[in-house]
Amino acid sequence: MSAIDAAQLVFFARHAPFDRMERAHLQWMLQRMQLAYYAKDELIASPQQGEAANFFVIKQGLVRGSRVASAPQDAVLELNEGECFPVGALLARRAVTSEYRAEEDVFCFELSAQHFRELIELSVVFKDFCTRRIVALFEQSTQAMQAQMSQLSSEQQPLSSTLESIIRCAPVTCLPDTPIRTALQMMRDSHLGSMIVTDAAQKPLGIFTLRDLLERVVLADCRSTRRLAM
Repeated sequence: MSAIDAAQLVFFARHAPFDRMERAHLQWMLQRMQLAYYAKDELIASPQQGEAANFFVIKQGLVRGSRVASAPQDAVLELNEGECFPVGALLARRAVTSEYRAEEDVFCFELSAQHFRELIELSVVFKDFCTRRIVALFEQSTQAMQAQMSQLSSEQQPLSSTLESIIRCAPVTCLPDTPIRTALQMMRDSHLGSMIVTDAAQKPLGIFTLRDLLERVVLADCRSTRRLAM
């Protein structure tokens, strides 16, 4: 092993989830990674670039992620040494929803989207980390949305108002046989976290949420993979 490879292994051993991954899986990842430099204020990833093409691990520097429509001071997250992004976009094979910029000179390890997906199937530890990270981000997003809606409701609508009076658009629905990918695309296009499932007569049968996706599809698959690996 070269001195550079040894130094990189030492770096990754200090940060989760790489500190718990098998050495062989780390070496597999390092053999396929490239080190990239981004100057201060340089754009690293944005929605306009299309489907996310790389998995980033920050080696040095600070990266700020902010919504495109937000004011510059409204940063949604700050990522430091050892942190990675954009896991959600890579798992969903979509574009990122935030702009990621170098807050200062930044060095990032980069792994292609294809190799990212191969690593998920190769390392149970890495797959578990990625899926749990999505659950955590979803819960944070849900809490923030609930707080915002609660504030807007208290400011704009008295509690005596009827639900009918605050509905602003028709509900987005789908049939039970709708493919999950299609339902997720509809939810994404409508900026929704859930969708009503109805029969052909538009009678509600249930509700499909992002939490259902995580618990019944993504995490269920992760648990199945773990059992098979034992």
